[in-house]
This record gives sequence, structure tokens and C-alpha cells, in this order.
Amino acid sequence: MTLKIIIPGRPTPKKNSPRIIPARGNRPPMLLPAQSWYEFIKRCEPHILPHGNIQFDTPVQVCVNVWLQDARKPDLVNVLQGVGDMLEHFKLLTNDRLIESW
Repeated sequence: MTLKIIIPGRPTPKKNSPRIIPARGNRPPMLLPAQSWYEFIKRCEPHILPHGNIQFDTPVQVCVNVWLQDARKPDLVNVLQGVGDMLEHFKLLTNDRLIESW
């Protein structure tokens, strides 16, 4: 099965600039993804929801094409992690560890 999804905008990894929520009462401090991650998820949602009934629970291969507006070269691992985390967030993958190759 092949699934093609086109998402405009730059992928954002979860782990860039995480936010620390201080401890309160009995609750320990929490580490939340960067705000840019949530903005990326919002951008992805209209492109992912039409595929909402599809879920992969076996190993997959993912092909990612990224076109950047400028000459800056992002860290490729961060770009791919952002895509993997997004696929897991929307439950297209049961776990992003299922990505065997990019």
C-alpha cells in the first residue's frame, strides 16, 4: 500500500526548544514539546485527517521530500524525527519505531 501526503511548510521536530513546566504540589516538573511543534501539528491536520482511517502497525518505508525557501540547510535527523513524530501523533503509525528506512 502506498500513501502520499503533501504538507506545506517546514517540518518541526518535537525536541527543539522544549518547555519545562515547574512542579506543583505532588506533580513533578514536566517537559512539553516546543510551541513550534504544536503549530506544525495544526498545519498538518487538514492534510492528515482525510487519511484518518489508515493505521500502519507493521514496518514501513517513508519517503520525505523537503523544499526549503532559503539556502539554510536544516539538520536532516530533526526534519525526519518531526515527520515521524507527526505520523505517530495522528495515529497513522502505531509507533514511529516502525519506520525502517527513510
